[in-house]
Amino acid sequence: QVPFPLTDLRSPEIYKTIGNDNGQFSVLILPLGFNSGNVALGKSPIGSLQYFQVIHKHPSFRGTVARLPAATFDYYRNLPLIKYLIDPSKTPDEEDLDSIQAYATIKNQLNVGHIIIHKNKYEGETYKKVQEVLERTLPLEFISEDEKTISYKLK
Repeated sequence: QVPFPLTDLRSPEIYKTIGNDNGQFSVLILPLGFNSGNVALGKSPIGSLQYFQVIHKHPSFRGTVARLPAATFDYYRNLPLIKYLIDPSKTPDEEDLDSIQAYATIKNQLNVGHIIIHKNKYEGETYKKVQEVLERTLPLEFISEDEKTISYKLK
């Protein structure tokens, strides 16, 4: 028996698929989280999720970056739908559920092309609530699901 937990860095297959797409887009990896060393926002740090960027080769909204100004965190904390994804224990507000505002944020402002939900990184079945909000709010094309992930392409 190992005395402390180990990190499994085997990449879900979807990241290899996304890595083969030469399009110009970002990947939204959930649960969402940012950390500056002084401030944590959302579910952070989960270094393995940041590591998968090496496989998918596109910009991603998650990570640890030292000494970010507070305004950077405020920016994400106020974006429609993103603010809910940062803390899905709260109820999404009207702005989060407004399809037009959510799409404008996710697709037009953040240039998201793919969304990956890591089911095993949420507490309990919170990922199902996140999945429901995303499917209700955004035009998504279901790509795949395995024991750890659910993936979508944003239309």
